[in-house]
Amino acid sequence: MSLHGRSEAPLASSSPTSFIRGAISATAVIAIAGLFIKWASRKEYTDVAVNAPEAARPGGPRDLKDHQWMLVNANTERLLLRIHLKDMPSTKVPVTSKAGHQVVGSYTWLQTESPTIYAPGTVPQYTPPEYPLQLEPDTGYHYVDQHAHRAPVQPYEPMFQAINVMNPTFSAKDIDIVVNRSSMMVLLDFMRGKVTQAFTFDLDLVGKTMFIGKKIKNAKSASRDLTYGRTFEPAFTTEDPEFENVHGHYRMISYDCGELKTLVRFEVDAYLPFSEELGHSATQSSRLPNHVLDPVTARGISHRGPHQTTVIAKGNLIPQARLMELKSNSKGGGRPKEQMWFGRTPIAILARHKDGVYYEKNVNTHYMDQKELEAFETNAHNQEGLRTLVGFLKKLREVVDKTEEKAAVLTSMGKGQAIEVWGVKKKIGALPDEIVERFWGKDETDEMN
Repeated sequence: MSLHGRSEAPLASSSPTSFIRGAISATAVIAIAGLFIKWASRKEYTDVAVNAPEAARPGGPRDLKDHQWMLVNANTERLLLRIHLKDMPSTKVPVTSKAGHQVVGSYTWLQTESPTIYAPGTVPQYTPPEYPLQLEPDTGYHYVDQHAHRAPVQPYEPMFQAINVMNPTFSAKDIDIVVNRSSMMVLLDFMRGKVTQAFTFDLDLVGKTMFIGKKIKNAKSASRDLTYGRTFEPAFTTEDPEFENVHGHYRMISYDCGELKTLVRFEVDAYLPFSEELGHSATQSSRLPNHVLDPVTARGISHRGPHQTTVIAKGNLIPQARLMELKSNSKGGGRPKEQMWFGRTPIAILARHKDGVYYEKNVNTHYMDQKELEAFETNAHNQEGLRTLVGFLKKLREVVDKTEEKAAVLTSMGKGQAIEVWGVKKKIGALPDEIVERFWGKDETDEMN
């Protein structure tokens, strides 16, 4: 943004009216200064960056209008933590994918009025079209976050309903972090100085497990002019005919991120048909649930929470080695490495178009096998960012654990701004009590209440 010069204003006259205005202005300045001193003297936070700009604080001049929605449940009188990138802690434990990952569950949303999922659900099959292909531009509205629309208060409730059906012996007591892949990518970008947009998360603690809940302003968004991402995916995939009126498949995997055991949820775009040979040389180390699903006895967990997701036991769990990311744009670009690393997704299709026309030569397949995962994480810049991310998550959990509610709201107002953590106005909880009791035990339910 350029700075514009301005001419000097003429000197004010020394009339009585001018004098009164000056006196009032001086009084206002003194009052504002007094309020600032009172604000700055608060001791309710654990870390403070000395030179935090005014715009970094909720209530600062930049964010009152645009970001007030981020503060709906934030008690801005209780600042628990303010920390800039330069002050971030880091872990000494290497972050590596060598130990592999565990597939915990999956599900697909039905497009019904009442929240309903299939578990394990269905993944669209990758079926490339005949070329050249001309697509129509995106129109209408699309989901930015389907969970924000169907389970806005407790967005992890559907996920644990699916896990209960697919993995009935699974316990979450040893999980340190429950998080969406997209949230991990945002936080990694922050640790590497790449964040440009404001972001916010709800933080909740159940036992030693910290939930990082994604928050967005609008669950749906209007399509932009001359974009093709929404028409691209249906043109390159085929839905299972046994599943009608479905949209959005999600998978949950667990793996060690440094010394933290994480449970990560992410959306899956497609899978490579079983008739196709895998192109990656060494598949990632992946373990699947060993439970045999019984559609007759499999049931969801009834609870008294704000929204009850109905679970229908139906579908097949696709092996992780066949999962795919589909990307389309007009400029090309490399693999979505962060997305593939956090989701342990081994295949990506990158399709470049010109005005919605796709040619076969511009549709390329890329792989991220175990060797490529390790190449990403051993890159010095990436490893530093990952270790800083883990160090911050550990710090964050300590801060939330010190609150009476075991809950907090995290905000950051964009590029160059601090991360701030606030107390909550009201404790909502990441999950209904009945689900907490199933996965963490009755002791944790009693402690929460």
